[in-house]
Amino acid sequence: MRALLRDWWLTFRDRGLTAERVRSFAAADVLVVSYTKSGRTWLRVLLSNYYSRRFGFSDKELIDGDNLHRQQAEIPRIFFAPDTRFPYPELGAPKVHAAPHQKIVFLVRDPRDVAVSLYFHVRNRAGERELRRKKIPQSARELDIDSFVLDPSFGAVRMIGYLNRWAEERHTLRQARLLRYEDLRADTEAAFTDLLAFIGETVDPVQVAETVRFASFQSLQQKEREGYFNSDRLGQRRAGDVETAKVRKGRVGGYRAALRPETAERLDRLVRERLDPGFGYH
Repeated sequence: MRALLRDWWLTFRDRGLTAERVRSFAAADVLVVSYTKSGRTWLRVLLSNYYSRRFGFSDKELIDGDNLHRQQAEIPRIFFAPDTRFPYPELGAPKVHAAPHQKIVFLVRDPRDVAVSLYFHVRNRAGERELRRKKIPQSARELDIDSFVLDPSFGAVRMIGYLNRWAEERHTLRQARLLRYEDLRADTEAAFTDLLAFIGETVDPVQVAETVRFASFQSLQQKEREGYFNSDRLGQRRAGDVETAKVRKGRVGGYRAALRPETAERLDRLVRERLDPGFGYH
C-alpha cells in the first residue's frame, strides 16, 4: 500500500510539474533544445552570468524560463527543452510544438561522448524520478560502461535518432541555429558571441570575456563544491565525492579513453553509418 501511494503521489507531482513546463515552453522567446549531457548546464550558466553582468543581478541566479525576464523585460524568456515537441505525453499534459516566432538553438554534442557522460550520470547522480522521466530503467545502473553505451534503448543509438530528426527539423524552422558543444569548448568567446547575436543581443565583448572566465570548467567545479548557485542544478550529490558532481570533465573525444577499443570502434561505425554528416562528427 505504501508503494502504491508513493507511486500515485510521484505521478501526480510529475503531472503538475509537466503542465508548468508546458506553459514555460509555449511562452519562451528562445528554446534551447538538447539531449541530456550535451552541455546544457554550462550554457545556462553562460547566459545567466552574461545577463547578470549586463543588468546587475546576482550571479548566483540561473536562468529558468522567465525568472530573469520578470526582473528585466529586455531579457528574453529562455527555456531549456529536451525536444522541439514537449515530451512525456503519458503524464497527461497537452502536447505542444515549437512555434514559428520562437528562436530555436539546437545544442548538440558528439553522441559517443554523450553516451559515456550519461553512463556516469546514471551511475552516480540521477535519481529515480529522473530515470523514470528519461525512460531509463533502474537496471541500467548495474551495467558496465561498454554495455551501457551500446544499449539500443538508452545508449548512443537513441541519441543518434534524436540528432537525425533534429537535422530534418532544422530546415523547416524559420529561426533555428546549430550550436555544437565542441565549438563552444574550442573557442567559447566566439561561439557564445555568435549565439548572443542570434538571440538578438547587442554584444559587449568585455562582458563576454568576463562571463567566459566565470564559467570556465575549473571555476564551475570550484563553485559546485562550494554550493555557490541558488539552484540544485549544480551541486555534488554527495559532498566531497567528485564522481557525483554535475561538472565532471567535459572532454571532447574522451569516450576513447573510457571504453574498450572494440566498443569505441563500434560507436565510430554507428556514427559513420547512421548519423547525419551535417553535424560534423564523422
